[in-house]
Amino acid sequence: MSEPDRSTAVGAAVLRFFGAALMAIGGLIAILSGLCTAWVGLQFLTGDMAGGNFGQTLGLVAVFGGIPIAVGVGLYFLGRWIGRKAERP
Repeated sequence: MSEPDRSTAVGAAVLRFFGAALMAIGGLIAILSGLCTAWVGLQFLTGDMAGGNFGQTLGLVAVFGGIPIAVGVGLYFLGRWIGRKAERP
């Protein structure tokens, strides 16, 4: 019987770890950015910062909050793809 190649097994483990790390970081970025975006958006619409123009407020919140959320979701899916790629022979 031949033994499995250790370098392949170690490489797959490193890729799985890296994928899991990217998923965790991306998830945290997306969740925390989403919470912050929701808070700031509500403050703009109801609080002291209310300007009365819903369209401008929504656009401002979408630009400044949507980009970090999109980056976080992208990192999450990149990590998921890397992790799945490491499991295939």
